[in-house]
Amino acid sequence: MNISWKNRLTGIISRIHYYLLFGEKGDMVAWIIFSILFGIYMGFSLSLTRFFGSTLILEYTDYAHDLFSHLYIAKNVIDNGYESKLANLGTVWLPLYHLILLPFVKLNSLYYTGLAGAIVNSIMQSAIGSTIYLIIKGRTGVIAALLYGTLTYSLIHASSSYMVVAGIYFSIIGIFYFQQYIQNHSYGHLIKSIFLFMLASITRYETWPLLVGVTLIILFKERKKKPTFTASLIFPLYWGIIGWLIYNKIIFGDMFEFVNIKAAGAYGYYSQLIKNTMTVYLWKFEQIINIIYNLMGPLIVLLPIGLSLLLFSKDKKIR
Repeated sequence: MNISWKNRLTGIISRIHYYLLFGEKGDMVAWIIFSILFGIYMGFSLSLTRFFGSTLILEYTDYAHDLFSHLYIAKNVIDNGYESKLANLGTVWLPLYHLILLPFVKLNSLYYTGLAGAIVNSIMQSAIGSTIYLIIKGRTGVIAALLYGTLTYSLIHASSSYMVVAGIYFSIIGIFYFQQYIQNHSYGHLIKSIFLFMLASITRYETWPLLVGVTLIILFKERKKKPTFTASLIFPLYWGIIGWLIYNKIIFGDMFEFVNIKAAGAYGYYSQLIKNTMTVYLWKFEQIINIIYNLMGPLIVLLPIGLSLLLFSKDKKIR
């Protein structure tokens, strides 16, 4: 009976993992990583709702912003009376994350507590961790998955409606399948990776340069094929961006409204980001220590546990 219960639970987790990774079943180690991270993230999210009434309290940390806005945009699309419409997605922010939130924000109990975003992000963040393991494999892959999954940033982003998680989610799974294509020259894996990169491109602007890199690699790998064949592989990468431009033209009358809008917009955000990146800061030793402590907080506790499990594990697949 006990064995049957374990098999049933393993089967459920493996099936969920299969769908989240768009057809990659993974292995027992990947399922364990996914389950542990999801338990940590949802446990933290529920604790926040228990003590503060909502995960949106994370808005007042240094690690997550615009949490209210992302939930409100999704809610405004489907639950705004006669004014409910797709155009309420607005511009500047890319639309896919808000579309994913739609069925969750419909429930007021999830919307007002912030759990609508926490559930989505916890699932995605956990899948990111297991995918990191699948890309790297072995003990190094497990450590890398734990390292990423237990950072303060990862914990807070997973327990909130911070949209960057969705961009990483689609990108990292796309990278996993693209790795399979490079190693095995499998067009089935390439098609999956192209689809995922396309989804990433309508989630976060940071993924747009990734498409250029992927395009160059495909051009190199398929250099001996006919140009029309190569173009048929590359063109779908940009369907998301093209769709976003068409949406802006239809709704706002300007294909580049997300750049030209009078608010700071995407252009203003990235211009400021470039300025900040190119500015030289003189960090003090205390500041560096403080940053490391903030980032590595949960890892100090959880990493030794993970390493112990690895050292004493009898599963040769992760040795």
